[in-house]
Amino acid sequence: MRRLILIVFFAAPFFLFAQQEIISRNFLPAEFYVGDTVELRLLISGLDEQNMEEARIPTLDWGLIKSIEKKKTGSHTIVSIIFVPYQPGRHYIPSISFGDYTLEEQEVIVTSLYSLGHTQPEPYRPVMISGRAKSFIVFFLVFSVIFILLLLSLVRDRFRIIKRLFIYIKLFFVRKTMLYRLNKLGKQIETIEKRTFFDILVDTLRQFMALFFLLDISAMTSREILCEVQRKEIDIEPEKIRTILLSSDMVKFAHKNISSSECLAALDTLCDIIKKHKIIVDNQFIEGYSS
Repeated sequence: MRRLILIVFFAAPFFLFAQQEIISRNFLPAEFYVGDTVELRLLISGLDEQNMEEARIPTLDWGLIKSIEKKKTGSHTIVSIIFVPYQPGRHYIPSISFGDYTLEEQEVIVTSLYSLGHTQPEPYRPVMISGRAKSFIVFFLVFSVIFILLLLSLVRDRFRIIKRLFIYIKLFFVRKTMLYRLNKLGKQIETIEKRTFFDILVDTLRQFMALFFLLDISAMTSREILCEVQRKEIDIEPEKIRTILLSSDMVKFAHKNISSSECLAALDTLCDIIKKHKIIVDNQFIEGYSS
């Protein structure tokens, strides 16, 4: 009886050890190289997670272990070791203690990209500057100095040149839009009411004179507009403006039944005024435009 007890006593540790075994061992990713973040995932059976303690992360001379995690799944336990190898070759993760259970050391084979036939980086060589490159550098420096001086002059002049260019581009496209609008209006001459036709025509004339001559005539009558044109001495023939305004007043106030040909004549007159006007953006115009 005593002999049987001794046999059971000495055989128990071996029985427990036999129950704790590594079922599977996988690297994620399966192929990895120096500098990659790798997970060693071990599926172990026969572990009592309640008796397992947090593992202390060992130090490696060939890499770095970031974390060690354990997770119970059914009757098995998954142990994940996240590490980053810094040196190629055959290495070992030392044994890791979880309290009652100690994980034996694990072999790790790290591959280097250079071992797969990739070319080693060439040693540093000082860059030799050719004569053409030197000429380009000199030209670039001279151009940079001129550009900086030009930029400083623009700043000193309160960006007047840039502002002048911006206003010119804006007026250019506004004139294109007005001509497109008048062209579209001419195609509707047979279907649109004459009063509506002249409302659009005169409104375009007011916008043109306000933007290109800085005349605030939005609330002026036809007579006041003609007086303002003569007083400002703008570069427009007053007779042409008079023809457009007179035709508009005859339709809107005298209820005159004007023909389509007369409407088109007034439209052509305004188109001719807009097309022939030369956009001039001088300092006086900029000051008036800003105010």
